[in-house]
Parts: sequence; structure tokens; C-alpha cells
Amino acid sequence: ENPWTDAHPSIWEFSSIWDGRWYNIIAEVGYPTTLPRDPSGHVIENAWAFLPLYPMTVKTVMLLTGLTWDIAAVGVSVVCAFVATLVFYRLMVQVLSAGTAFFATLLFSLAPVSAIYQVAYAESMQLMLIAVALLLLLKRRYLSIIPVVLLLGITRPGSLALALTLGLHILYR
Repeated sequence: ENPWTDAHPSIWEFSSIWDGRWYNIIAEVGYPTTLPRDPSGHVIENAWAFLPLYPMTVKTVMLLTGLTWDIAAVGVSVVCAFVATLVFYRLMVQVLSAGTAFFATLLFSLAPVSAIYQVAYAESMQLMLIAVALLLLLKRRYLSIIPVVLLLGITRPGSLALALTLGLHILYR
């Protein structure tokens, strides 16, 4: 037993604990209207630490399919990771031979951190958006990057770094 599940959680429940529960709270009830504080006035843990695109996407999948949070969240993460992998390959094949790009994609897919892309976190969505933005940047489709950067800005922190990259790239070009 743990703070998020009963004893012996299913793989779906286990894959949705920790930060996944905060995303679940956002999807189910939204953000608090006031910041929760402890008795000394310090802001305590709350949903405002998490950005809205991932939980709203999962909520949409739940409404369209009738799936529970746990299954829908893991599904969205896995689909985003799959798309990120495909886009990563397309990105690599732009600068490497097909065989080397395939090997790079294999390493990317088997990296120790890749396990995080199958749980109810926004990391796989962020990775997908970064891969898409980098591919668009490499293809010099600058205006097409703007909506990707905006979506990234409501997924996970990182859009500012990507915007800076875009700006530096344009200055360099």
C-alpha cells in the first residue's frame, strides 16, 4: 500500500502514481482557485506545478473512449512516445545514413530513461513536440514551428529554450 494506490496496484495504477496523480487531479477537477498554504503561509504541493496540455489530452481521450484515467494516460504517453520515435528517425535520416539513423533510433528507444515515456507523465508529449520542432527547424519551416512551441509551452517547461534555439538559428542562417 502507498499514498496513491492500494496494496498490489495493477500495472495501470502503478504507471499513474506520483506526478501522474497530479495530472489526474487536473483532468478531473482542474486547478485550485487559490494556492493552498501550510499554517505558516508557505505554498504547499498542488496542481499548479503541472501544465495543462497532457491532462486535458488524456481527459479528451477518456471522454471519447470511456477509458479510465490510468489506461488513457498510459495510452496517450505510449502513443506520444511512438510518434516521437518516428519523428526522431525522420530527424536522424536528414543528417545520417538510413542504417545509422535506424541504429540511433534503436539507442534512443532503448535508453535507460525511455521507461519514463510509458507512464502517466507529460515527458513523452514533450519529447514528441521537441522532435517535431527540431525536424521543422532542420527543414527551415520556421512559421510551422510556432504552434509547436506554443503547445510545448503548456506541456512542460522547455519552450523558452526552444524559442531561443529558433532565434539563434535564424540569426545564424
